Amino acid sequence: MTTLKQMNADSNTQGGEEDNDDEADQQPETRESEDNLRETDEDDMPRTQSQKWTVDKRIKMKKAGFYDRHPLSDPILKGFSDYLKNHCRLERYQQNVEDVRKRRVTLNFAKRIEKARLFFKKLQDIGLCNQTVTNYLKHVRRFVHYLLFATSLIRQNKRLYKQMKYFKNVTADIQKTFSKGVAKEVVSKRYLELQKSDKTPQQCREILNVAKPVFLKAIKKVERGSQNIEYRLEILYYLEALLY
Repeated sequence: MTTLKQMNADSNTQGGEEDNDDEADQQPETRESEDNLRETDEDDMPRTQSQKWTVDKRIKMKKAGFYDRHPLSDPILKGFSDYLKNHCRLERYQQNVEDVRKRRVTLNFAKRIEKARLFFKKLQDIGLCNQTVTNYLKHVRRFVHYLLFATSLIRQNKRLYKQMKYFKNVTADIQKTFSKGVAKEVVSKRYLELQKSDKTPQQCREILNVAKPVFLKAIKKVERGSQNIEYRLEILYYLEALLY
């Protein structure tokens, strides 16, 4: 029942490359809560940075092989879809699956972290914004989380399981780097919008009234320990608007 081309040929473990088993054993296990998996999904909070797709970018994506996909009938992808829909309760989970379906995304990433870094660097070089690249990485990490905690991978392939744990911990640092890029993009965009804005005091009050529920929701999330950068940005923007 395995597949996804037999777990990408057991992550190419026959290649004679150096294992990360020792590093994986030394890494602390990072089991994310289901609340965190839900709340960090971009569908639960509007994206602050939209990707402007151009013909040129689509051509580059196609040439680089990013549109080549594994079939949705693959048992592992079907299991991942069920996990997102029924266990994580994500209403719009399809993009998670679409990002993992890309044939350029392989389980060999778990063994060769540098290859994973190059994959996401390639997306940036094509011209995708940090928010889009961050979402790609987040969806791949969520898939790894599924394999670690919602499948019998530890019994079927303990070696690959250890590599997955190592990948999950190491890519947390990559995700933080991209998140900082997202914050810079958003702040830059908001600054330009403020420069163009010429609202009357009454219009400003109306905007603040509309934004207040979002601000209060973000405050509650952060008080409960959320590390989602978008909630923090919503708080920052509201307070900036008050001063403005």
